[in-house]
Amino acid sequence: MMIKVCFSQHSQRRALALLLILLLTTISATARSRYMSAKFMLTAEKDQKTYVDSIVSAQPGVFSARWSPRRRMLVVVYDKTLTSRHHLKIFVTRLSAQLPTPEADGKACPEQRRSSTCLVV
Repeated sequence: MMIKVCFSQHSQRRALALLLILLLTTISATARSRYMSAKFMLTAEKDQKTYVDSIVSAQPGVFSARWSPRRRMLVVVYDKTLTSRHHLKIFVTRLSAQLPTPEADGKACPEQRRSSTCLVV
């Protein structure tokens, strides 16, 4: 009788441990799947970096936003249950229209990258 009780308790502990492991992995997998990353093209002055990062990070559901002036790429990490990629795209498009565009410095013409000549007036 004593052996059956020990075996029963051992089985219950094992089942409980297995249940807890399954529950923890399910919760962490669900939590991770909420977070998404999106990249957007954004052209602005280099000194606007902190402004762009902070204004995009302030949007609901956005955890982080980093803009690279050199690559002209904005990387946003967001919670897909609070916002969507579509809403972020609309916001970034409107933001891009409001920001001043970089002045041509004679080194490169973004409109004529493949052309060998670039006229700056």
